[in-house]
Amino acid sequence: MKSGRHYRDASLVEKKSINRCANQGRIEPACATVLLTDSQGTPLEGQTIRYEIYHEAYGLVESGSFIQFGHNPESFNITLARGGNHTLVFVFDGTETYHSSTAAGNVWVLGTSEISVTGPTSVDTSNDSELVIAVLDELDHRLVLAELDVSITMQGPEGAVNLIALADWQEFEVHIPLWALPVGAYTLDIAVVESSLRLGDTFLHMLNMTAETTLAIVVEDLSGLVSHSHAITLILADTLGTGVDAVDIWVSLFAPDGREVYGSPLTSQTKISSVDGLIEVSWNPSMTGNYTLEIWFEGDDFRGASCFTVIVLTRRVTVLEVSLPDEVTFPADPQLILSLKSGFAKLADADIHLSIMLGNETIWTTVLETDFSGRVLIDFESLLAGEYMALLSYLGSDVYAPINASAEFRILPSVNAAIITVTDAYIGFNCSIVLGAAVQGVSENWLGTIQITISDPTGSIMAVTETITSGSELSLFFVPRLVGVHELNFTISGLPVITNFTDCFSFSVVDAPLALKLDLGLTPLLGGSGVIGVIGFLVRKKLGAMMENLPTEWEST
Repeated sequence: MKSGRHYRDASLVEKKSINRCANQGRIEPACATVLLTDSQGTPLEGQTIRYEIYHEAYGLVESGSFIQFGHNPESFNITLARGGNHTLVFVFDGTETYHSSTAAGNVWVLGTSEISVTGPTSVDTSNDSELVIAVLDELDHRLVLAELDVSITMQGPEGAVNLIALADWQEFEVHIPLWALPVGAYTLDIAVVESSLRLGDTFLHMLNMTAETTLAIVVEDLSGLVSHSHAITLILADTLGTGVDAVDIWVSLFAPDGREVYGSPLTSQTKISSVDGLIEVSWNPSMTGNYTLEIWFEGDDFRGASCFTVIVLTRRVTVLEVSLPDEVTFPADPQLILSLKSGFAKLADADIHLSIMLGNETIWTTVLETDFSGRVLIDFESLLAGEYMALLSYLGSDVYAPINASAEFRILPSVNAAIITVTDAYIGFNCSIVLGAAVQGVSENWLGTIQITISDPTGSIMAVTETITSGSELSLFFVPRLVGVHELNFTISGLPVITNFTDCFSFSVVDAPLALKLDLGLTPLLGGSGVIGVIGFLVRKKLGAMMENLPTEWEST
């Protein structure tokens, strides 16, 4: 210590904790009063005093100096950035006259909590977005939420929102998904309760959930026919497809002459209300021409506007009458008779589009024109056997409505078969039978199958299956063993429409005749009686021209 004056310690007169003004978002500094005096208590003017601030965890966090002016204590404001326990050290380094001196004090600094909300303030309800809530300390570091007393409430257009089921609490953040929340205004109240370690905070977040809207058809019955009821049901849906209930919808319906005919004749629009998002409009047109229906929603604070327009061409009812036989047999040609009319009016010179379908294939198309009485007659020539569909359509005009009609008809194949010859129908002799079959109404390359069985009085003695064309002869050979009536049964398969054709013939087998030498030559005797035997056959009457080839003695059944 130097001689002369001695030193007095600088003293720390006052200290103050850091506080936070949440409503202004500022830090209140710690205030210390410092006075450097000599040993007699006389303030030392013009001396420099250094200060150092140490944090309990981070060490030296700030340092500086100031000069003491005058005899009054120096008020020293220190803004501390970190919460926690701080040590403030004031140092006078001394001079040639005065010894150095120090003074120290502790300051407990309250930490701050600042609520941070990240996310939109207005968003479409179909948007997959969210609000992210965090609490930041005085250094903008996120705090562990479990160590804080945090409360979050949310109010919406339908009242309190159940955040227990909605919010996702994580270590540092709370996530609140916004997808599919009902449209409307929401308020999010967030609070962090003050504790002994840090200040609290409150935050109010405002959010609008919005939605675009569309008007879509649910059911429509717009026949476009005069004096017939017209109706359409639409749904006003938001972007999630949810119907918008109990909002005002405007409707205008303009007749072909421009008059508004849906609501009051004194206005050009009518207000109705949606029910579960549904809007129903119906009317009964009284004139031909274009009716224009306009439906629109003007939107509101949270929903976008949308509109719907449809033009309905209204025409008079037409009737297309069709007469066509259900079934004919080839080679007959089916005749189509049609009549087109509207009320008592016969529609002359109208084009009728005709298509003939065989299965899924269109085999013929043409355009017919009605005569002065609105009628058309046409024969379907050169059609082979098959099941057909006649499709007819009138495309309409500015006054008369279009109309379609259809009719089914069948053309059956014509099948003829006969036994052409039977030779040596005697016991023990080789018998020959020639069978002829003709199929009309099939294509030239048609192939079918014939199954033939020959039976004697005891049962079947022969069975044959052969492939045949549209005109075939088959020769059969066998040796009869019994006297009596024999039957020939056959089935033709693979025919169009009827699929199978079955028929049968009968012929008799007798004992072989005795051959006696007479003056007039050999005359066969049947059973020794000297009478020439006659073989009878049963043949279908409908064999037509083929019957001319049969012996006149045969009998037909």
